[in-house]
Amino acid sequence: MPAIRAAAPDQEGHTVPAVARIPIPLDLAEQRTVKVCRYPVVFTGSGSSYWSLWLRQGLLTLMTLGLYWPRGRAARLRYFHQQTQLDGQAFDFNGRSTRMLRVPLGGLTLFALAAWARHAPPTTRLGIVIGTIWLWPALLHASMRYRLTHAQWAGHSVHFSGRMRQAYIALGLPLAIVMGVAATSTWLAVAMSQSDPRQAGLISTLPTLLAAIASTPWGWWRWQTHVRRNVTLGPRPLQCRVTLAESYALYTKTALMGLLSLAGACALFGWVAALAVWSQPTGNVTPMTTVLHDMLPLLMFFLLIASLAPVAYFVSRSQNLLWSRTGNEWIRFKSELEFSAVWGLALKNAMLLTLTLGLYWPFASIDWMRLRLQALSVHTRQPLA
Repeated sequence: MPAIRAAAPDQEGHTVPAVARIPIPLDLAEQRTVKVCRYPVVFTGSGSSYWSLWLRQGLLTLMTLGLYWPRGRAARLRYFHQQTQLDGQAFDFNGRSTRMLRVPLGGLTLFALAAWARHAPPTTRLGIVIGTIWLWPALLHASMRYRLTHAQWAGHSVHFSGRMRQAYIALGLPLAIVMGVAATSTWLAVAMSQSDPRQAGLISTLPTLLAAIASTPWGWWRWQTHVRRNVTLGPRPLQCRVTLAESYALYTKTALMGLLSLAGACALFGWVAALAVWSQPTGNVTPMTTVLHDMLPLLMFFLLIASLAPVAYFVSRSQNLLWSRTGNEWIRFKSELEFSAVWGLALKNAMLLTLTLGLYWPFASIDWMRLRLQALSVHTRQPLA
């Protein structure tokens, strides 16, 4: 009987991720001869080279009142693709800026509708809000399709077969459930509050918020699997074996990380504040409110550290989960992004962006991209070249 091979070590002793054990039938002769090649992703971008590009694109966007944004966006995507290498060959991006006009125009339309809805009747306002939310899958699909179909490596293009209908199937059901809960709770709240709009809004907020929280991991999982299962690398499409349970586990752990980090930051600040009060000399007692007011910057610093912890946890764990469970019979990916590295870099970037009033953004983008890309590696059963 043919054996089932889910993972194999390469020449350097690495192990290919099992992608939830995608079955690969191999006979005994193939098991003895197959070798797995590992190719790490290399990023060669620098903050100094990207800073000049970022500054030029930003100034031209301001001078043209935003009309230059699609061209600048295409130039930035091309830069990041050309600075990313696999097996010694750089990626490329051949997208035209005119194709990107649809996304910003759609965003401007949504913004204009939202601004106009503030002065519209309640029924019209509700319809505009629902229509605005319902357009997001189309904008996400257009942006993802543009980025994937124009990416190239070694003369080979990435094929994305996703359709608009599939995007709405992926995200439409979670959105429909949240909007249905919002509409039902609002109708019940209006009936219970005797048509008081403010009280009705407060009553309907809680069930809508709970529905959104419960549906977010589901929608994220449906969207991520939709994108990856419609990408073809080589002759066969990719498979994504991330389960819905793993998605809910990831979001639950992220929420717990946020609560623990917030509790730790508050406890640490309370301990420092207590030390400050107890260390006052005898006869010179400063009111507690004055002490807390003077220590407000320290509290903000502790809260900044606490808020970055769940973000760093989600970024690292989601990348590792998605990429290590993506592949097909001949190509697979592995991500080894560490939480501590992401947290440290996020804290460093936040502090430097604050100190430089945002001018550190190009260097932060380069460091962020390098950390995430170089945590990836590609594993194949035959050489890429």
